[in-house]
Parts: sequence; structure tokens; C-alpha cells
Amino acid sequence: MLKRFLISWIVGTVSIAIIGYGLVFVVGLVAAIAEWDSFVVGLGPITFIEHTKHDSGGRAIGAGEGILPLALLGGLLNGLVAAYFRSRARGS
Repeated sequence: MLKRFLISWIVGTVSIAIIGYGLVFVVGLVAAIAEWDSFVVGLGPITFIEHTKHDSGGRAIGAGEGILPLALLGGLLNGLVAAYFRSRARGS
């Protein structure tokens, strides 16, 4: 059961991280095309996405420190659900 949990946690964490960084990339493209002003997406002191528009016309987009904890929590949820369904399958 621990093996299934760990494998599911790792796969879930990597999947959520890839989705998170892909989302940062897409938001950066949309922000550049739509010429959005500077903004920060976050929850309290934790930043997920930060977009900066410079006076010289340049732009910068970055993933904040919140992406990794979000991915780890998503992986943990994936591992717990996999372990739960595995235990239900054995009990039946």
C-alpha cells in the first residue's frame, strides 16, 4: 500500500507541476498579446504567478514560490485517493 501511495504521490506531483508551469507560460503569452499591465496572482504572502510590464516596453513573467507547494499538495491528494481506492478494492 505504501508503494502505491508513493508512486501516486510522485506522479501527481510531477503532473501538477507540469500543469502549473504550463499555465504560467500560457498566462504570459496572453498577457503579452493582450498588453496587460503588471499583476501578481497569489494567496497572502505566497505568489503563484507574477507578470511585470516595464517602462521600456519589455515584459517579464515568472512562476512564484507557490507552484511547488501546490504541486506537492496535489500529489499528496492523488496518493491518498489512490491508497483509499486500493484499500476499498481489497476489502470487497
